Amino acid sequence: MAEPHIKESHKGLFTAKAKKAGMSVAEFAKHVIAHKGDFDEATFKQAEFARRAETHFRKGAK
Repeated sequence: MAEPHIKESHKGLFTAKAKKAGMSVAEFAKHVIAHKGDFDEATFKQAEFARRAETHFRKGAK
């Protein structure tokens, strides 16, 4: 399966936000989606991508 295309300048941004919040990427994505009004649109879009990628790009997924 092809890897998702992420701009070099954007790599690691969502992970850094998750670490700063003291959560894993998956936990932070769920938190952002549940509290959409507390985050900017870019962070919300990153969270949606992370949530989809978690299942779609998982090892062995078809």
